[in-house]
Amino acid sequence: TVDAFNHVLAKVKYRDEIFWLDPTRRYQGKTLSDIYQPNYHYALVLDSETKGLEKMKTNPDNTRSIIKEHFDLTKEGNSDVVFEINTQSFGYDAERLRYDIADDGLNKIQNNYLQFYRGYYTEAEPLEKLRFIQTNRGEGVHLHEKYLLKKFWESNPDKKRFEASFYGNTIIDSLSKPKQIKRNAPYVTRYPDNIKHRVDVVFGSENWAFNDEETIEDNPFFFYKYVAKFDKPEFV
Repeated sequence: TVDAFNHVLAKVKYRDEIFWLDPTRRYQGKTLSDIYQPNYHYALVLDSETKGLEKMKTNPDNTRSIIKEHFDLTKEGNSDVVFEINTQSFGYDAERLRYDIADDGLNKIQNNYLQFYRGYYTEAEPLEKLRFIQTNRGEGVHLHEKYLLKKFWESNPDKKRFEASFYGNTIIDSLSKPKQIKRNAPYVTRYPDNIKHRVDVVFGSENWAFNDEETIEDNPFFFYKYVAKFDKPEFV
């Protein structure tokens, strides 16, 4: 029945690859490698040769985010800390970011990010304006943030030392457990959900040492890998 079809796409064959292009999507990338192709599963191609539905092949790896955080602790002691974040987004992640910037503007987004980080570091203050960088070379979109974290160190009188915390906050939602375990309907989650989050912590002296750690969770539903590595004079 014709009522089963409610959307029109363009099927494009380019250099032996098939792309399903949706002209109704706004804020897409300018190169084929940048464009997010939703997984609609099947399409009915309108030509004289097609006899049935065609399975749509999409690449979930095309949507991903790479976050690199850098903490400058070289002053050490109970001092302020410089915190930088570089985020590189591709596919749907990049499309969503372009939409947010067009809809809200960089100033509002920066304020939202600032409030987010203050949930972890209450005395965070921006050192630079949020920078949005976009090229036409299939490199996705880039965001650069820089903050000063005042009162970064937390005093622990019982252990007679200062402590600090670092968070992989971009993957928290992806790893959260559903509150309702017994379900009558499928658990809805984001797909694809490809995130790489790296935290670099730079110290000012060599009087630091940490044990390397590695945790891997690989199951039919998701793959997760955590690595902590100490390389003098940096803890990565």
